[in-house]
Amino acid sequence: AETPSNPLLELVDIAALAELAHAHGALLAIDNCLCTPALQRPLALGADLVIHSATKYLDGQGRCLGGAVVGDAERVGKDIFGFLRSAGPSMSPFNAWVFLKGLETLRLRMRAHCENAQR
Repeated sequence: AETPSNPLLELVDIAALAELAHAHGALLAIDNCLCTPALQRPLALGADLVIHSATKYLDGQGRCLGGAVVGDAERVGKDIFGFLRSAGPSMSPFNAWVFLKGLETLRLRMRAHCENAQR
């Protein structure tokens, strides 16, 4: 699930969706590209995996292409890492550095986005 969704900004109750998914033996993956970890923490609400587009907000300037799949070490290591290693997508050291630098100002930038949206 993507919440808030793009472009309609529809919201999903992550905790309720996690409960439903887990009751049926399914995993819940949340696309957290618009909220970022500064505004929403899906793992704390019961999601199993969280997907971030590093290009959109983590960098802050759209200078690099990248993303992240986040979850507990066992699940990401078992289900995700093997695929990524075999499929070949990997980030350059420079792109990783750009994203790390962007994380330094992420909370400040997201706070400014929220304040501007409320005007």
